[in-house]
Amino acid sequence: MTLHQPEMFRRSRRVRVAASKGGELPTRLIDPIDRKGRVIPGEWAAATDEDGTAVYRWAGSPALATA
Repeated sequence: MTLHQPEMFRRSRRVRVAASKGGELPTRLIDPIDRKGRVIPGEWAAATDEDGTAVYRWAGSPALATA
């Protein structure tokens, strides 16, 4: 799955996302781990790219969401 970050940060990154038993992807990711095992800080919301591809877009910092 691709994470689309704001332009002020790094380029988009790829992570592995496990689907549920019903084949559905989570609607939010918090601090996901990339394919090299590194944590990518932040909260990510499921979205659809211009070409219909499923992606996750940066939704902010999880620390701000819980404050």
